[in-house]
Amino acid sequence: MKAMQREVDALPEEFATEEEAAEFWEQHDTTDYLEFTEEVPVDARLERRRYLIEVDADLIQALNSQAHARGVGLHAFVTEALRAKTRSAA
Repeated sequence: MKAMQREVDALPEEFATEEEAAEFWEQHDTTDYLEFTEEVPVDARLERRRYLIEVDADLIQALNSQAHARGVGLHAFVTEALRAKTRSAA
């Protein structure tokens, strides 16, 4: 069975506004325009590692409540709590 080809709108030379560009890309798939892309070199260094750990649902809710009460995000709150705990245990 032969795949059906669909018609692709022409890519505008430029967009008048960011909103116009956003509207275009909301309605179009970038993979239809790969011939207009080019490779660019990227020098990426991962400065730190992150790990996923399992946490019981009741504990995560308590941690989230405490983080919210202090006005910080969960990640920042848990990271600081673990740092403090490891310092006090040393």
